[in-house]
Amino acid sequence: MSKTKTNEVVTPEFIVNFPRLFDKGTKGPDEGKYSIMMMFSMQTDISAIKNVVQEAAKEKWGGNIPADLRTPWKNGNTTNLEEAKDKILIRSWSKHKPGVIDSEGNEIEAFDKDKIYSGSIGKAIIRAYAYDKNIEKSIFQPGVVLMLEHYMFVKDGKKLSTGGKSSARAAFGFEEKKETQTNNDDLFS
Repeated sequence: MSKTKTNEVVTPEFIVNFPRLFDKGTKGPDEGKYSIMMMFSMQTDISAIKNVVQEAAKEKWGGNIPADLRTPWKNGNTTNLEEAKDKILIRSWSKHKPGVIDSEGNEIEAFDKDKIYSGSIGKAIIRAYAYDKNIEKSIFQPGVVLMLEHYMFVKDGKKLSTGGKSSARAAFGFEEKKETQTNNDDLFS
């Protein structure tokens, strides 16, 4: 993990869950926001993320950091998500569209958004922001959020069921068909 600007950090690689990088959420905590849930294994070193959160809190409150400070990470074992077991969950969001690139630095456009799915692997540049007012609906305690600045697709991963609807074949217990290569030479003979 490398540090960039003040209170900004590049994350280690994580498993993507619930990506909303090309359009804003329409309900719940992501309403009006671009967002992503980052899932890190419990063994991943997220100390740089914790450090920028602590720096943001110190900038906001000095030596009087609130005892009930809300932090942006959550133990995945406390959720009902099977894929979150033994993971650290960190939600990051922005009201402004984040920059989105692939592992070679090429921009990923909205028409190619299916490349980023729940289960793919990515990295992000996030910025810690401390608040003591209600910046998120339903949160009435001081805390630090992680604002999503940029996202980088690193590689494909195992698709998770939480990112969308399963296929009709899978829902009815059929195996997924493998795509077959056809020889179209016969079409023109």
